[in-house]
Amino acid sequence: MKKELAFVCAFIFCIFFINLANAAPTISFNKEIYQPGETLIGNITGDFAKTISLDQIKFFDNRGKQVSLEYGLISYNKIYYFYVYLTNPGNFTMRVNDVMYKETILKTISLNKIIEVRYNLNDTKIISIKPGFIFTSEKQSELTLINKGNSSLNLSYGSESIQLMPGDTKKIKIFSDKPFSFFNLLLEDYESFSIPLIYAPLGPAGPADQNNTGVGSFEQKLKANPSYLQFKIIAENKSEEVIQLSNFAENNLSGFSFSTDIPVMTIKEIDFIPQKSVSNLSLEFFSDKPGFYKGSISINFSEENSSAINTLLIPMEVYAFPKDTKNESMEIEKNACTDLNGKFCSLNETCNGELNFTYDGYCCLGTCESIAPKEDSTYKWIIGVAILILLGFFGFLVYRKVKKTKPSTPEERFKEASKSYEKRVSGDLSRV
Repeated sequence: MKKELAFVCAFIFCIFFINLANAAPTISFNKEIYQPGETLIGNITGDFAKTISLDQIKFFDNRGKQVSLEYGLISYNKIYYFYVYLTNPGNFTMRVNDVMYKETILKTISLNKIIEVRYNLNDTKIISIKPGFIFTSEKQSELTLINKGNSSLNLSYGSESIQLMPGDTKKIKIFSDKPFSFFNLLLEDYESFSIPLIYAPLGPAGPADQNNTGVGSFEQKLKANPSYLQFKIIAENKSEEVIQLSNFAENNLSGFSFSTDIPVMTIKEIDFIPQKSVSNLSLEFFSDKPGFYKGSISINFSEENSSAINTLLIPMEVYAFPKDTKNESMEIEKNACTDLNGKFCSLNETCNGELNFTYDGYCCLGTCESIAPKEDSTYKWIIGVAILILLGFFGFLVYRKVKKTKPSTPEERFKEASKSYEKRVSGDLSRV
């Protein structure tokens, strides 16, 4: 009896230990090693006590310096799904700061996972999948596939099969009316991808999934369409773009504040979005010179009857083409700048050679040369005016002096002599 009791206790302890171990959050990737240009798809699992936000995720290179990578994050049924677009080779660290989770007590942990990105000379098959997950209010959505390798790719999904030649881009339509599913994409002699697809229709009843968990399954109350922004503008020309903000919450959203680190963009702010509705957000662009700008729009808002502040971060890229560029010529090179043996010039440099827009910036295919500092013409103008004023003043003084020393005429000398004589005469009479 004692042995049986001990066995039961040991079994319960093991189950308890396993549950504790499973409670700690973990990061998973869809594979171990990536090539530049590929899309990393992963998830974060655990018994979370607090929502993970986009700004908790950071990326660092092997020297510990923070780097900028394009990524997205969304949650469904307490699992966080994310994607990362990998552009350059190297070893990177993905860090998720201050993740709060439940064990016997509340705990906080920072998660770290190495991302290894390097070229595989024996395998030139590289595919970019955008976006790395789909969150939509429509039954039909779209996925963009780009062949960034040197080999043709044979892909299949469902009953469809397509071939992508090197450099080709293909947009495929996806139909789903399930609250959550995976879109499975198989690449022949390569690998398979499972892209999370979340369907949340707008309407008074809200989305309902098969488990009847309702809108509570979707922690994203506000969504931008598109979720990642890429705009092409022409320098010295004003332009305007419109994106949609969808309110997936059960209540009205208000208290909006907007900020951005894109210097060539201004935002026409909105104040209020009713529940289960869509509002347009207008963006105005103006750049006085060509360039590439990468950043984001940060939107803070609150839900009615709640004091909590929510944040939506929308990553974006803006390509400002030279002022004489025609619309049909506004093309972006699919390769990275390093793939073209180019480089990015700094603000105090100019490109001596061909300039080309790659997907990661404004790429110089020549040499970057330092720009000689320009002398401030304002100071030159002020100094010139001051010199003219001084010359005029001295000229006036010289003129007055010359005028005073002008030789007397004979009539003036005669008058002066007469006055002198009268003074002498008058002086003599006064002494008698």
